[in-house]
Amino acid sequence: MAVSVKDVTNKPSAWRVGGVPILSMMDSHPKSGYKRTDLVVPSQEVNMNDTPYQKFKAAELRWRYIDHYSNPGPIQYKD
Repeated sequence: MAVSVKDVTNKPSAWRVGGVPILSMMDSHPKSGYKRTDLVVPSQEVNMNDTPYQKFKAAELRWRYIDHYSNPGPIQYKD
């Protein structure tokens, strides 16, 4: 199970929790280097000329100089 918890800076009663079974993301189609019965996560091709990738590259250049990630730090639980 892949699990995510959102809004952890709020009270625990306001947290949003979600999950996805990892097996639902896997495929049994053969892939080079794997046996036919092996489960693999299907890969996707990325076209480096498409707009989504170009937007990512433009943002990546900004991210090198400005940190847009905000980490509130560990949650402190009080007794």
